[in-house]
Amino acid sequence: MTLKVSLITPDCVLWDGPVEEALLSTTTGLMGILPNHAPLLTALEIGPLRLRNENKEWLSFAVMGGFATIKDNALTLIVNQAESGTSLEKATVEENLSKAKAALEEASTPADLIEAQIAYRKAKARFEATLPKS
Repeated sequence: MTLKVSLITPDCVLWDGPVEEALLSTTTGLMGILPNHAPLLTALEIGPLRLRNENKEWLSFAVMGGFATIKDNALTLIVNQAESGTSLEKATVEENLSKAKAALEEASTPADLIEAQIAYRKAKARFEATLPKS
């Protein structure tokens, strides 16, 4: 049995197909979704999204917040922005993560700290989307 997953951004549908399992970054922590999950509405955090397809391969995405609903074996993710892990260049992602970490450490005002924290979380989500899931 599978879940029908739709990953929708303002610009496009990034994924629409069956998966056997989904791992979501929610505002309350990491959540696993399997077929026959109870109906749910949850907020998504900036973080990785992992989908295990019917071939047992993990697909990774960097999600920049949004909402997810699950009902009748259909998982719909409506997100602010998302990128496929395979579309990200690992060296660039690592460099951006280092820069974001340095900016976070150097932030001196509350406004700078908030901006730096968001930039770091986005850079970390992109980095995690490039890592293989076993």
